[in-house]
Amino acid sequence: MKTKLLFVVLCCADFVACKNNFDAIFSIEGEKLGEVYYGNTKTQEFKYDNHGRLITDESKYSYYSYTYLSGKRRIVKKIYTDPGFLSSSSTIVNQTLNRKEWVNPLNTPQYAELRYEFDSGNRLVRSEEVTGYSEYEYGADGRIAVRKLYHNGAVTGMHKYSYDVRGNLIRREQYSGGSVSSVTEYQYDEMKSPYFGLIPDRLPGYNTSPNNIIHEKYTVYNYPKAGDESVLTNIALSYQYNSLGYPTERNDGVRFTYLK
Repeated sequence: MKTKLLFVVLCCADFVACKNNFDAIFSIEGEKLGEVYYGNTKTQEFKYDNHGRLITDESKYSYYSYTYLSGKRRIVKKIYTDPGFLSSSSTIVNQTLNRKEWVNPLNTPQYAELRYEFDSGNRLVRSEEVTGYSEYEYGADGRIAVRKLYHNGAVTGMHKYSYDVRGNLIRREQYSGGSVSSVTEYQYDEMKSPYFGLIPDRLPGYNTSPNNIIHEKYTVYNYPKAGDESVLTNIALSYQYNSLGYPTERNDGVRFTYLK
C-alpha cells in the first residue's frame, strides 16, 4: 500500500513539475519591454501577467492577446486588426491609417485565432494559422531547422533556418514550388535583445535571437522571371544601450522603455 501511495505521489509531482515548466519557459525575468516609441510617439505597448508572461501586444492598428493552456501545452493567440486595411477603397485605407484610437477588443472585431502546440520537451511542433497550419522539424542543436506550411493537407511552402553559435537566426530561406523564393540574412551585436523570448509562439526570428539585429538583407529570387535576383531590403542598424545592456534607442528613431 505504501509503495502504491509513493507511486501516486511521484506521478503527481512529475505532472505538476512538467506543467509548471511549461509555464516557466514563457516568463520574462528582470527588465521587460514596456513601450516602443518612434520619436515622441508611442507605437506599441506590452503587458504581462503576474508570472511575467506576455498577455497583450498593443498598437494603433493591431491588438494581440495570448492565453496559456498549460494542461494542453498550447498557446492561443487572438488577433484584432482594423478591417480597413483589407478594403479596396483608398479612402477607407487612408481613414484607417489616420485613426486616433488604438485597436482593442471593444472597438474592433476579432480577425483570427491562432494556436501553437508544444511537445513534452516544450518544443513548438505545430501551429494552426489563418489559412492552414505549420509543422516543425528540429536540428541537432535543438533549434527549429525547418518549417513546413500546409493548406488542405498539402505542403504549400517551406522555411529553412540557420543560426550562429549564440543562437541568433542568421539566415531564413523561403521555398515555394521546390525552389528558393527568398532569403533573409541577419547580423547581430553582442548586447541583449528586448524581444528575446518575449513572443510566446517561439517562431524563429528576432524573438528567438538573444542579440540585436545590426544588419538585415532580404533577397527575392526568380521574380518576375526565372533567374532574376533582387535585393529588396538592405539596412544597417545601430543602438544606444542602458547599464544592463539593453537598447534604449535605435538609429532609425525607435526608442525602447522597460518595466522592472
